[in-house]
Amino acid sequence: MRMRMSVAGCVLTAVVAVAGLVGLPAGVANAAAKGCGKHCFRLYARRPGQAFTMNVAMGANNGTGGRVGRPINLQSAADHGPDGDFTMSFIGRVSQFCGSDAHDFFSLESYVCNHDSDFWIFEAEWAPYGNSSGLCAGLASPDSTGESITLRSCGVNDRTLWIANQANGTNGHCRGPKNFCPWMNASDNNFRDPQVLTMNGASAAPGNQLFLAPQNLLPSGNNGQAWNNQEFAYYWRADD
Repeated sequence: MRMRMSVAGCVLTAVVAVAGLVGLPAGVANAAAKGCGKHCFRLYARRPGQAFTMNVAMGANNGTGGRVGRPINLQSAADHGPDGDFTMSFIGRVSQFCGSDAHDFFSLESYVCNHDSDFWIFEAEWAPYGNSSGLCAGLASPDSTGESITLRSCGVNDRTLWIANQANGTNGHCRGPKNFCPWMNASDNNFRDPQVLTMNGASAAPGNQLFLAPQNLLPSGNNGQAWNNQEFAYYWRADD
């Protein structure tokens, strides 16, 4: 990993440029206050399945009280209120962050640029009722094994950017209902053997806590897939 830069300007510019590639509306982070609707997406793990989706773990579940450091887990979608509203505040390709400038995330010679340049990369912004919060799912420290995923300030560094590891997924699109991928954090310094988004099914307060752990592949003969608590897919709320 090279010098980490502020991505705020890059995010604001690139979200408009690439929004049409996957059907993401430009300006999605400023959705109407009436509700998230089709602007929101749900992220879920192959275990426990589509019924449990990404959520900010807060007691009231009324879209208030969000702040840096709030833990993120998977919660039953049936119980979801605004605490489970997320939008993609940025989406693009790894290649957009590859270059020779000192402020690029990845050097042109890096493994991720030579092997994963077409992989999707995105930020997941908490957006209660469709309103931008400026807080995204990410890490407090770069590439920190075992760290819980929490709300962090969007667009500040690479710790809130996630890369779909299409090489070890069930389908390159990583979009539901069964097209799963491990999600690598962009702060990783070893994409040959990456650390990925992982669900802790044994956690409590909150349950199904999301954290960062080394990618753990199934035994040979399983097409290089990761374990089911490390494979995630998403769908747009319009697909509900």
